[in-house]
Amino acid sequence: MPPYQERVVTEKVDLDIKLTKLESFFQTETYATLEVLERVRLKAQAYHMRQYSNVLGERIAAFPPEPVPPEECGKQIEGSDYPCIEPKGHAGKCSWIPF
Repeated sequence: MPPYQERVVTEKVDLDIKLTKLESFFQTETYATLEVLERVRLKAQAYHMRQYSNVLGERIAAFPPEPVPPEECGKQIEGSDYPCIEPKGHAGKCSWIPF
């Protein structure tokens, strides 16, 4: 995953944690004692955080899938201790990378 995509995922995770904490705060006695306008602002904040999280989720869902490397042949190379690194089912001679 490219770094910018990792940042988007991290941003969504962090935002969702904050949103969960804010929504939990709505159930507290402290929240109930706040002035009405402050409670309205906090509800508006939570609404926009949820919308923001949804957009980040849509972006993440649209990321292209990461390519899956082909399964290697894995047959033992004749006369060596190394497995073949060619794709499974390949035609032709097995090969390996000497170290």
